Parts: sequence; structure tokens; C-alpha cells
Amino acid sequence: MRDRVMAMVAIAGVATVGCWTRPWELPDDSAPPDLAACAPHHTLQAVPLASLTFFNGGIVGAAQRVLVTYPLRACDVRGAVDVIATHQGPDTTCLLIANEWIATRSDCGPPDEETRIVDLTALVPADSAGGKLVVRDGAPGGTLSVEIGVTPPSRGCGFNDQGCLSDCNCNPPGGGPLSCLLPPGSTNDSMCSFACADDADCSSTCACDATTGSCVPRLPKPHTCLDGWRQDALGACRPAQSTAFDQPCGCDADCGPGGVCKANVDLAYCAIPCASDNDCPRAGARCVNSQCT
Repeated sequence: MRDRVMAMVAIAGVATVGCWTRPWELPDDSAPPDLAACAPHHTLQAVPLASLTFFNGGIVGAAQRVLVTYPLRACDVRGAVDVIATHQGPDTTCLLIANEWIATRSDCGPPDEETRIVDLTALVPADSAGGKLVVRDGAPGGTLSVEIGVTPPSRGCGFNDQGCLSDCNCNPPGGGPLSCLLPPGSTNDSMCSFACADDADCSSTCACDATTGSCVPRLPKPHTCLDGWRQDALGACRPAQSTAFDQPCGCDADCGPGGVCKANVDLAYCAIPCASDNDCPRAGARCVNSQCT
């Protein structure tokens, strides 16, 4: 039995080819911003999931992904879905924590539903066959849980015309960027593709198809972009937010397109919300604690 391993990761899309928070230190001659004088600003909070289902999964070496939804008001901003993974023998348990930047205002209207694909593939070891993958809502008040048995692929690696059962059916020996996307518990309707959760996870010539969670060269209709993002000729949404990381602020308007003013006791500074590294507009930036840094 392997030692119990715990790791926290922020699920981030991987940029494809082809188809700490740092406290703001006030200058000596400055006073803290009056957070009550200029609204709104935002605080990062974990929220319970409204639904949790497997999107892909059940075969070792293929994509293991879940589809989650959670309430999101018009003036709130999505953050990352963090994952805590533990292993016991061949079994893997993943706790999901969905984060939101919650606005300090009440006139936001009723919540809508945010939907996101969460990729757990890298957290399921190659020797998990015969075990199970359990996914639970780890946010305060979260109650949802799903599980699926994990089996080995029924055939070996190599290209073939029978569809894929593992990533090695999609890539040359030694590996590659393509994923084998299978419906949960099924060996039919598989596809080799670049996996994605957002357009930003795809190359500049592709967009993310929400129905399959894969990068495609065209969309049936343009996507609706988040504040600060730009829409390209494909109808895909690309990061173009403000790069005003960590500058002092009194309200969201001080932080530029796509930015929020993060309240921290009597201090406040600009943050650029993100769900993955690929959401960040500045080259080399990473998504840490649901903000670009």
C-alpha cells in the first residue's frame, strides 16, 4: 500500500500547439483606502457545488474529467476550482473546492449557473486499475459526491481505426499532447483531441467546444466573453484583461477591465481573477489562489 499522499493543485488548462497573493505595503505617507466610500470590491470565497457528474473517466490512461456547476451572480466573478487529491491503494479521492470572487453589493440579481470542466487526469496514477475514482465537493456546506470504477484499457497502444481507449492510442511512442476523450464508463464514441475547459486552453486557431471539452477549428456560434476578455474572429474569448496586478485600489473601477479590488481587512489591492494559468493576460503569469500573479 502506498503512503498516503496529499497534494493541492489548481486545475489549469495546458497551452497547446496547433488545433501569493502579495499584501500591498502602504507607502509611509499614504493612508489606507476607504473601502466604504467606493463600492463594489470583492472577496474570494469557496461555494458549494450545485451539480457534479463525470464527463470522462473510467479507463486508466485516458482523460478523467468531471463537469461541475455552481451559482454565480452577475456581479461576482469565477475563480479556480481547486483540487485536493489523496490516494489509498489503487483508489483516488479528489475534493473539489469551487472559488468565486464575491462582490460586496446586494443588487446583483438572482444567481445564474456557472459550468466548468475539471480535469483530474494527472491525479489518477497509472497503477489505479481495479480501484475507483471518488470525487467530492470539498467546499463548506458541500454534500455532492460521485465515483467510478477504474479499469485498464482492453487493448494496447498504437494508432488504429477503432477509436481510442487511452492517450497512447492518440500520440506517437513517448507521448504527446492529445487526450483520449471517452464518455464515462464507455468504450464507444471516443475521440482524440486537445482537452480544454476554456478557449484560452486552445491555440489561437482553435476554440473550446463546451459539448465535448475539446479544441475545435470553428464554433457554431460566438461565445459570450467575460469582462476584460476580447472576442476573436472565431468567436472565441481570449484573455485581454488589465495587467494592474497588486496596485492599491478603493473599488473595482480602479483595476481596469476584468480586474477586481480585493478587500483585505483595511487594505485593498487589484487582482485579476482566473480559473487557470491560461486565463492570465501577462506572459509567464500563473493562477494562484484564483488570481493572476
